[in-house]
Amino acid sequence: MRTVFSAGGGIGALCVRAAVERHVKVKERQRGPSEADMVEDFALLLAAGGECLDDFDMLGQYQGFAATLGRPLASADVARTFLYRFHDEDMEKKRTWDLQTGLGR
Repeated sequence: MRTVFSAGGGIGALCVRAAVERHVKVKERQRGPSEADMVEDFALLLAAGGECLDDFDMLGQYQGFAATLGRPLASADVARTFLYRFHDEDMEKKRTWDLQTGLGR
């Protein structure tokens, strides 16, 4: 079994992985990290104090992450492409913006 990072000893992370595998389908090809791998990588990025996508490249230099995961950590470009797959142009057109706060609704 793969090592899973979580504050709850791994059980919660296993449930998240299973839920992502069941419900998130944004990849167009079978190559590269799975959707569940990407969610795991984003969790690792946040846990390690990452603040932007470029931090994936910095963390990817540490061999410990790849050894623990059993695979390389996603690159910043792969992470960016993964996030772009969630973009919905039609939903964006329907969004209204609060001009005072700059927040979308």
